[in-house]
Amino acid sequence: MQQDKGLTDRITAAVAPVVVGQGFELVEAAWEKEGGRQYLRVYVDRPEGVNLDDCATISRALDEPLEAMALAEYCLEVSSPGAERSLKTDADYTRFQGRLVQLRLSAPMPIDGKGTRTLKGRLLAHDDETLRLGVGPGETGTEVAVPRASITTARLALAMPGPNEKMEGGSRIVEL
Repeated sequence: MQQDKGLTDRITAAVAPVVVGQGFELVEAAWEKEGGRQYLRVYVDRPEGVNLDDCATISRALDEPLEAMALAEYCLEVSSPGAERSLKTDADYTRFQGRLVQLRLSAPMPIDGKGTRTLKGRLLAHDDETLRLGVGPGETGTEVAVPRASITTARLALAMPGPNEKMEGGSRIVEL
């Protein structure tokens, strides 16, 4: 995937007011070339979630501002960031503190005597320099400080219960 940062910034500036005006958060606008085709992917969210009708409404609302930009031929995709959404900003880390996250690192980090480039754990805290994760059994076994500069991607992770894990009332738990 290739992305033109300057063009992406201009597109973001054009679509953000439209998305916010529709009552949504603009998570990301990505201008990417993939398989010989150009894509504009607009990821939106709101606390109650996003459905197909919401995506269609936003897509129609983006017609005029995108047409005014006279972009080369492209495919527009408007969607939710998904259950395993990327975390990119301090606001994301604050909003999802306490949730299960997965990090990919630029260099192996020693955990339990082994080097790993992928960490999965509970996001406990963050600051400008570091994310603090609880890793291990129950995501509370060991607290790890991960330098933000070493993180290549951060995203929410799903917790899938085993067949014998039940919640009060007998329902299986899936953390989203």
